[in-house]
Amino acid sequence: MQGFAERKKEEHKQEEKKQPLACKPIALSMSEGPMLLADGSKVEAAGRASFEKSVRIEIDAMKARVAKALMQKKKEKKRKGKKPPKK
Repeated sequence: MQGFAERKKEEHKQEEKKQPLACKPIALSMSEGPMLLADGSKVEAAGRASFEKSVRIEIDAMKARVAKALMQKKKEKKRKGKKPPKK
């Protein structure tokens, strides 16, 4: 059995010599995961910026709705104060 395993190893080595790989596969450690740490921080920063922008837009929309409601209340108050006296 050992002789068979040695022959297989030799055959495998000869095949590698005949056809070299175009590019070697990249081996990442388990701590790096599917993307490199530098790439992860860029993605995180972009996500955070996008989230902050959407939050600012929502807050501005809320402020506009509140301001509009306050303006309507002021107009109604002025209208009630300007009623002509009853005869």
